[in-house]
Amino acid sequence: MNTKYNDFKTYTVSGNETVQDICLANNISESDLVQANPHISLASYGGSLFSSQKYKLDIKPGDVLNIPFYNEEKDKKGVKIIKGKSTVKVGVWEDYEVTDWYEGTPEEDRNEEKVKWDLYYMQNGTKPELILQKEEGKIRFQDKAVGNKYKVVAYLDEPNLNDGSALLIEVEASEKKEILSIKISDSNNKPINGPLAYGEKINVHVTTTGMKGEYIYITLWEDDANGEGHDEANKYNQVGVKEKALVGEKGVAHAIFTLNPDFKKIANAHLSKGDSNEGKTHEYYAIAHASGDSKASANFNIRNPDYKEKRKEEIQDHLKGSKPKPSAPDYKGPVKKEEPKPTQSSQVGISAIYIANDKGAKLTKSTFGNNIRVYIASKGLKNKKVRLWLYEKDTFDPNDELYSKDIVITSDLCYENIKLTKAMQNKGNEYEIGEGSSQELFARAKVMNVPSHIFSKSLQADISSIVVDVAESTTVAKVADSKTTKKESTNVCFCKQEENQFYWSDRLTCDQRKKVLEVCASIWGESKKKEKASELMSVMHLETANSFSPSSDNGAGYSGLIQFSDGAAKSIGTTRSQLKKMTFIEQMDYVKKYLEKKKGQLNTMTDLYLMVLKPNAVGQGNNSGYVLFDESISVPDGDGSKTSTEQRKKNIQVEPWVTKYGYASNPSFMTEPDEKTKRKKWVYTRQAYEQRAGFVNGKTTVGEVAKVLKNEHYNKGKGNIFRGECKNVKEEKKQQKGRAPWVDVAFEEFETYKGLTEKESPLKERISEYFKLSGSPSLKYTDAWCATFIFWCFQNTKDYKDTNVKGNVGAFDWAEKDNSKIKGNKSKDGWINGEKSEVFVGAIIVFSFSHVAIIVGENSAGDKYVYLGGNQGSKVTGGQKICLGTVSKTSKDIFAIMKPSNYKPKDEEKKLPKYDVDSENSNSSSR
Repeated sequence: MNTKYNDFKTYTVSGNETVQDICLANNISESDLVQANPHISLASYGGSLFSSQKYKLDIKPGDVLNIPFYNEEKDKKGVKIIKGKSTVKVGVWEDYEVTDWYEGTPEEDRNEEKVKWDLYYMQNGTKPELILQKEEGKIRFQDKAVGNKYKVVAYLDEPNLNDGSALLIEVEASEKKEILSIKISDSNNKPINGPLAYGEKINVHVTTTGMKGEYIYITLWEDDANGEGHDEANKYNQVGVKEKALVGEKGVAHAIFTLNPDFKKIANAHLSKGDSNEGKTHEYYAIAHASGDSKASANFNIRNPDYKEKRKEEIQDHLKGSKPKPSAPDYKGPVKKEEPKPTQSSQVGISAIYIANDKGAKLTKSTFGNNIRVYIASKGLKNKKVRLWLYEKDTFDPNDELYSKDIVITSDLCYENIKLTKAMQNKGNEYEIGEGSSQELFARAKVMNVPSHIFSKSLQADISSIVVDVAESTTVAKVADSKTTKKESTNVCFCKQEENQFYWSDRLTCDQRKKVLEVCASIWGESKKKEKASELMSVMHLETANSFSPSSDNGAGYSGLIQFSDGAAKSIGTTRSQLKKMTFIEQMDYVKKYLEKKKGQLNTMTDLYLMVLKPNAVGQGNNSGYVLFDESISVPDGDGSKTSTEQRKKNIQVEPWVTKYGYASNPSFMTEPDEKTKRKKWVYTRQAYEQRAGFVNGKTTVGEVAKVLKNEHYNKGKGNIFRGECKNVKEEKKQQKGRAPWVDVAFEEFETYKGLTEKESPLKERISEYFKLSGSPSLKYTDAWCATFIFWCFQNTKDYKDTNVKGNVGAFDWAEKDNSKIKGNKSKDGWINGEKSEVFVGAIIVFSFSHVAIIVGENSAGDKYVYLGGNQGSKVTGGQKICLGTVSKTSKDIFAIMKPSNYKPKDEEKKLPKYDVDSENSNSSSR
């Protein structure tokens, strides 16, 4: 049989088929078919005078034949199938394994230890990009992989991305916060392949998961312990300063360290156990700290410049026959409790270090702002240089260095005066999470270039009380943060401390107040945090219409504490929809991120607000005549009639459209007589003339904005400083405080499908989902869907689900039971579980022209209700959408205002927020 055949398939002979027919159909020869079917007898033919006798298979209908063919799979070698998760979380190690091999794979090769693993980045329309090669199927993804697709491939010889040996993987964000790795590279971001030199720079890259937008802290350490990683033996070996690094969008934080030549003195002063000198190189490593988690890098080496001189000295001593000098004694641990005295032994070195007051007496009490003395007892060190440190001790993070100085020993008992400054206290508190009511300080001293060091007892620095006594038998004292010496209670509430009180603070919880102060201290510094907190709160008071709600929305494309636009949200790595789901504290991090862009220019409250209102005007805060908005200017597309709806939405958020249309959109700053009178004006986004406040071709100046901001928002905040009992109420997420839950669902739908008409996908499909949930799956977008939209909003709440289950797809199904509009209709009963209501945010408004929506606010003039609903906003079928509309508060078209009978509106819900929406909905703009 032909050697190209390696497998058989069966075939049943039928009808009048001949051997020739079967061979022709399967592209084989008769001899191959004969060899493959020894169970079929042969029949002879020929054998006459003119031809030789020949044989062929004697086949009959029903015979089962073996048809030879070449099976490519049978000759394939290598991995056939792998298994593992196709959807993975960032930061989690996932294992992939081989579950099947191709038949042609020799037994000795069916060994996972021989398998290679590749990872490819899959991007639509481009060739897969090889990004990782491993010897094992163990993979972990970083934050920067979120939302991307990858293929993991296992193979022996060549990878195949198109069979079972490859698996497509999608990466999702992690819910866990973790430091994944910390890596060090040289100044050119290249791997470190040999010893570095003092004076060079290094790059430290920390890879994290779930920590995007947060800060981590990176420290550098000299290693005196055996092996790599952080060790207790190195707890006092931190060099340089603690670096604060922001975790970027891809989950990576970065810091640069300079290898200060002064570090070598610390390295040469400490030895690993059993070492007589540091040797040719000094070993260092970095540690990343965040949220209670920490990770150390691999070690790297720096050439020891003192080693050459030391070796030269030892060689010369050896040639002279002299003995090497004895090494200084090892550190024996902390000193005993009694007050140290100058050593009387013959041992050279430091015997003790302790803390006293500025009179030299044993320290029992002190306050920040006073001097302390650090005494050093020693022998044989006169005229020698000693380095003295003062540290703040941290339980979880590296100790903070508050003070260091090189001093010359002048006698066996000498001291150094140190002033306990406010800056020291702030530095000790700077990065702490969960810091207690006191700071624990200690002093440290060592003789330079000699491995001798000693530590003082701890000094407790109380940061909340004035003065605290300590036991006479110890050298421990409490140091506080006051200019007075009067004793006060240690339980003074943080929020009531003078330096932490700011305008509008009584509108926040304790944690929210702390967050505002933290953000302001970070942007403007500790000394200005109180002042800037009052200014920032005044801005947020204006922007959120007095609600301070992170989900505040003006209905015109701006949301949150400072009314982020879509562009502003995108610039800080989020979306308006995500921002509205955040708590106050969570969103404040994004407020900080946004304001930091121009923090050097936000010197006045007006400039701070201009960063929110019109960022390109920041810096003009003191220029009262500067024009912010000017309706008289021309814009490239004129009235916008030749521009698409989507493009107009983009235009309205950029210049010069912001300048032109910002005047009519901000009636709050219209301060001149008669300026708020409504006049006929062209509305660019809606392409229609409407009655809007403001002069024709009016202008808004910085002076007008500053006046309103100060008088209406800043000055009024003076009477709203927190004075009450500090109760830290847990902040609810997603649902706006004081807002009915079905309103949140409605706004979520609005944000998701905003701008789409009912005939456009995916809104068209969403409307079908509304009807399906309502029990009317045969209806679609061409049918009236305002009522089924309301039903959807209620059904997606926890406590008000099934509030209206019988009839719910008609507008009058949401009015009173047996109302006049449904009388005589047996299929409708009205809203049995509903009742008439006064107006509040969330009230259901039913119109006499058969339309229903949700009241969410009032217009800027206060004479119209603003409502949010579906199936409105256009005069023609196919043009309806989910949008905002308005109706006069005295309109005869209002048939009923309703609510669920088991819902009790709060007083704050009855205060309708202002929306810049004035288009009048009517019978012709809803079905």
